[in-house]
Amino acid sequence: MRIFSVFLLVSVLAGCASTADTDLRVSEIYKRHASDETVNGVRYTAVRSWRPVSDEGVLIEFNGNRHFLFALAGACRSEIQFASTLVFSSTPVNRLDQFDRIALNGRWCQIQDIRKVDFEAVEADVAALNAALEDPREAGDSDLIHRDNYSGGM
Repeated sequence: MRIFSVFLLVSVLAGCASTADTDLRVSEIYKRHASDETVNGVRYTAVRSWRPVSDEGVLIEFNGNRHFLFALAGACRSEIQFASTLVFSSTPVNRLDQFDRIALNGRWCQIQDIRKVDFEAVEADVAALNAALEDPREAGDSDLIHRDNYSGGM
């Protein structure tokens, strides 16, 4: 029974590490497809969705299938990965500008910069990542392809 418990614990920890690694890769994809130029502000009529991107910022999808990466400063950076609520504090209404504030789980942070994200490119890269994780032979990485063939001995 003790061996089974240890095996179960190791399996759960390996699964968590794999998920964390995938989340880190997806965050890097979002950052890679964010514009090099910052945007002064974003006008919107609706927020369709949002998601944390690493511990640095939040990706927000506005009406019109427009996606922007908001880099945040302040106390909420440690909360980004665990946030369940998002609140804006901006003037004028329906516009977020650089230096406005966003609250995650009640902690307020100032927006450092705003960058437009090429979401079609993000979706393509995430699909390729998921395909590579499902079947390493499609990734084109010889280490991934041959990893299962190594005996680990001589």
